[in-house]
Order: sequence, then structure tokens, then C-alpha cells
Amino acid sequence: GVDEYRRTIPYTVEVGDSVLEVGCHFGRTTRILNDAARSEDGDKQSGYCIGIDIGPKIIASAKKQYPDIPFAVGNAWRTLDLLKLKKEVTNDNVKDRSSLGYDIVYADIGGLSGSDGLLESLSFLDALANALEPRFIVIKSMCMKRLSSRLRAFSDVWATIQKDEKA
Repeated sequence: GVDEYRRTIPYTVEVGDSVLEVGCHFGRTTRILNDAARSEDGDKQSGYCIGIDIGPKIIASAKKQYPDIPFAVGNAWRTLDLLKLKKEVTNDNVKDRSSLGYDIVYADIGGLSGSDGLLESLSFLDALANALEPRFIVIKSMCMKRLSSRLRAFSDVWATIQKDEKA
């Protein structure tokens, strides 16, 4: 759930990171991400988080609650728009513009949980990874959590087989 999602922040976000939160809703996690990435260097911020969501009313509420954090209405499937959004924000706030993509992407993709939710989620994550080239993508998705709980690395299976053969 959301607590697990937020607990990852100290392990993934570094000061100075450019972070994008997809599906930011009212912006609470975006604020936490922004605080983790931000460091004050005089009057210029070196890190930030941008929150996007598809709902205009949701984004209006987030902007009202957190006026110092950039939020935008956006469709995350339109990855070029996500890159353009970063350019708009960095022109105003950030001194390091060397990276085209984002360092970290947080994605609350719980809305992709219908009958095709797993395939949509995998396709969406692949699109984000290829277009934005983040160091990490952290996701909040029940269908992805169910899938990951069923997966087992073959190296673990092989280690067990090797251990049993030696015994």
C-alpha cells in the first residue's frame, strides 16, 4: 500500500535528484519526494519532484495545498510530454539541466488493475523506462505485487538444488 510505497523513499531518492511521481493524486507523496530530493543552494534548488495526474480537479487541489511544488495535469503514456514538463520546471528551478530523463520515477498505477491491468502495467513501466531512463522506478500496484509474489529467481532454485545434491 501507500505506506510501503513511501518507505522506499530514503533508499531510492538522493539529494539533487529529479523525481517524477505519476498518479500523484492530491500530492502528499509528491511533497515527501520533493523534500527528499531538495537541497537549498542559495536561492536555487538542486532537486525536486514533479507530480502528475490525469484529473484536473485533483491537480488543482494539489497545487493549492502545496503551491511550492510543481504539479501538472498529464497523461503519463505521453512520455514526450513528461520530458517537456521536466524542461519547463528545470528552466525555472534547477541549475543542473544535463540529464534528459528523470533520476527516479514513482508510479501509483493502482488504476491499471482491471482484467488487462497486468499487461498494461508492464507495458507502461517499459515505456517509462525506455523514454525517461530513470535509475529506479518504484511502483504501487496490486496486480504487480501479486505477480512479484509468485516469481522466484532461478538462481535461488539452483542454489537449493546444489545444496540438496551436496547433502
